[in-house]
Amino acid sequence: MKKIIVVDDERSILDALDFMLSSEGYHVRTASHGNELLRLTIDKPDLIILDLLISGEDGRQICRMLKTRKDTKDIPVIMISAHPNAKQ
Repeated sequence: MKKIIVVDDERSILDALDFMLSSEGYHVRTASHGNELLRLTIDKPDLIILDLLISGEDGRQICRMLKTRKDTKDIPVIMISAHPNAKQ
């Protein structure tokens, strides 16, 4: 079973993505901030879905950090945002 980590500070978004992905057969773990994400990557996920603007954190910086680490650099990351003014 493919493992996916979803990181977002909005509980409703975490719950919705967890429900949709789990319904499709994925094993989903959720996190609401970057420190939680790092703890969950020990389990070597197949994909990370990462919010662009997490409370007090920049998802782009978290992604850059993941790509510099030997143990996480090869994990694909999809950036998402529900914020209407999120910059690309």
